[in-house]
Amino acid sequence: MSIEAIKEVLEQEDMRCVDSDSFKTTANMLSGVKHLFENPELDEGDALLWKDVDLCLKPEMYLVTGIPSSGKSTWLDNVMMNSIKMHKYKWAVFSPESHPLELHMKQLIEIGTSTNFTGDYYGVKTTEEQIDKVMNFLADKLFMMTPTGDDLKIEKILELSGFLVEEYGVNNILIDPYNEFSHTRSTHMSETEYVSQFMGDIRRFINKYKVGVWIVAHPTKMRKIEMVLSDGSRGEDYPVPTAYDIAGSANFFNKPDNIITVHRDKDPVRNPDNEVTINVQKVRRKTTGTLGSYPLRFNYKYGTYEGRTHGGVGQK
Repeated sequence: MSIEAIKEVLEQEDMRCVDSDSFKTTANMLSGVKHLFENPELDEGDALLWKDVDLCLKPEMYLVTGIPSSGKSTWLDNVMMNSIKMHKYKWAVFSPESHPLELHMKQLIEIGTSTNFTGDYYGVKTTEEQIDKVMNFLADKLFMMTPTGDDLKIEKILELSGFLVEEYGVNNILIDPYNEFSHTRSTHMSETEYVSQFMGDIRRFINKYKVGVWIVAHPTKMRKIEMVLSDGSRGEDYPVPTAYDIAGSANFFNKPDNIITVHRDKDPVRNPDNEVTINVQKVRRKTTGTLGSYPLRFNYKYGTYEGRTHGGVGQK
């Protein structure tokens, strides 16, 4: 066999070794693009409860941050319960800071029924019938992930999440918080590299399963700065944090599709209505939402966020 013939055989062999699933041509994608063109609602996403918050629910990556006690986890509990009611979503939740689980369920029941477990703060008291109703309603829609072991890694959570997606139809994952994993990086890996790998694992999970993933990440210790306060006076207060304020890396801003900061002025004089702002700081796709600061009123009695709602669905 001549040299040229050998080269030709080797080139053909190389081509056969390429995995055809590793690339797409425009011909491969044409039917999908036309399907989207004919059905634009496929890219609209599902509405949040609140009309005044321009953000929708999609199989994308959402990063949520905020200073301690700003209400970010409670807001996400509202997002979760409202999406289950409105869109029949199913959630898998990893939230080790919300233990014992019974206390977390208590909060979800209060949100879901607009009642207060003990009737405090002049609120409507939760009944035993309401507890049974909500717990039964959530039986096939909410899965609390409780993996054990000292060497907890994101791979373990994603493996469990994948099982719940395939077996129970879960379509949204909540990881609250990222900081629970930060200590697991190996000594030879920088935090920047670890965050990149962490987010990359989640991105591949989203692409594979077409689900939404929500990640809570705490910012570093914030410092007060001089600013014009809400009452018009000058003084010091905490600024609204961004993803760049999270310990570790700018990858917290670069990698997610959407970034939300939940922020509350805790001064009762400046904020007598206990208003919380939902600050949408990044949206990768314009059909998902619009950058902006959206106010909601926090109802302390029931742990709910109130504003104009869609179709009469909402809390008292």
